[in-house]
Amino acid sequence: MVPIPGGTYPIAEDRAISVGDYWIDRFEVSNGAFSDFLTDTGQPSPRNWADQNIPRQMADHPVRVVTWDQAQEYCEWAGKRLPSEAEWEIAARGKHALPYPWGEESTALEIPTSGTYAVGSIPADRSPFGAFDMAGNVWEWVGEPYLPVEQGQRVLRGGANNFQNDMLFRLIGEPGASSMINDSGFRCASSSTEQTVDQSFLLTDEFADVLSGWYQAAAPVEEYFYGYHPADFYHVQVSSTDDCLAVRYDLPLNDFIVDVDIFKAKTELDDGDFQHGLVIREADGEFYAILISPLSKDWQIIKNSLGRINILDQGVEQSIRGETQAERDRITVTANGPELTMAINGRLVSTVYDDGFREGNIRFMVQTIDQTYAHIHLIEFPSGTFPRPRWFRKCQNCPPQPHALMAQLAAAP
Repeated sequence: MVPIPGGTYPIAEDRAISVGDYWIDRFEVSNGAFSDFLTDTGQPSPRNWADQNIPRQMADHPVRVVTWDQAQEYCEWAGKRLPSEAEWEIAARGKHALPYPWGEESTALEIPTSGTYAVGSIPADRSPFGAFDMAGNVWEWVGEPYLPVEQGQRVLRGGANNFQNDMLFRLIGEPGASSMINDSGFRCASSSTEQTVDQSFLLTDEFADVLSGWYQAAAPVEEYFYGYHPADFYHVQVSSTDDCLAVRYDLPLNDFIVDVDIFKAKTELDDGDFQHGLVIREADGEFYAILISPLSKDWQIIKNSLGRINILDQGVEQSIRGETQAERDRITVTANGPELTMAINGRLVSTVYDDGFREGNIRFMVQTIDQTYAHIHLIEFPSGTFPRPRWFRKCQNCPPQPHALMAQLAAAP
């Protein structure tokens, strides 16, 4: 489960609601988990399980064709409950009430248009609080609605792959109608502080506290400046051409997923190019760098090893903006064993494989190319460990996929 802090949050189009601390499942309840519930309670299977391959071969897909009563009974069996409609929407949209878990643009992320997929297998379909697949996959039953419905009716949220919509859309109807349950699944919530909580969500930083762990400089040091803008941003600045600054956070990580929202605060040259982004798995001078350029809209995945820089992948992503706080760029990086994926503004742009990975720290990075001055602001930084999906556990000894590796281009360090 992921924690949702209590507070007042915007919901619907023009409303706000106060909630206490609660937790919500990171993933939709899967066929495998629901099968355990049926085995323990003796309840009948969903009608689409007439084909017994579903609970076996699609164990990591979300359960579907579930009634509201079945969803509620499962949550009680698990020591939890269904989330209220307000709790579900807050978990999906975050404190800024995003229309989609990944941001403001519906087209920034492509998800399947039919069927289902393994829960948590699309890294960018992840809400600001770290809950996966709240858009698409299956509809999700919720408990108490925040707006009145007719007696006996229930509410579904989130949409299925064959009916995708924004996070404001509500499907209201009779809970036993086939139109309501054909693509319906659910996830659970809990208000109890005694509930076992997944502690893998390691760090969520909005840079409001100068003691939260990032390095702080009170004034520029030669060509470099870095630190907090309480209580809004963290900044990284370089004031010379063809130079680089990477500011470290001492948190060694191996398998993880991290998001960061970044925008350009100021530059000197209108046509001067520069890069910014993340350094990950940094240890003993070795690291990977995940970089984007707001001017050219280029992106790169770089590995530095033994004093040589190798470009693992690169390309152009037209959604890169990063010119203002309102047009900030969101970089999502998933490091899962030898697999490294990069998403920009909710769009998956690259997956590379490298067997030479190791645990290491995270850094914020700015590199001027032909720009004389670059000052960037980082807004939010949530990081957590990433649970390996079933396919990775089965194939952990398989060789990397050759077609996913670019020819390594050596350059001076």
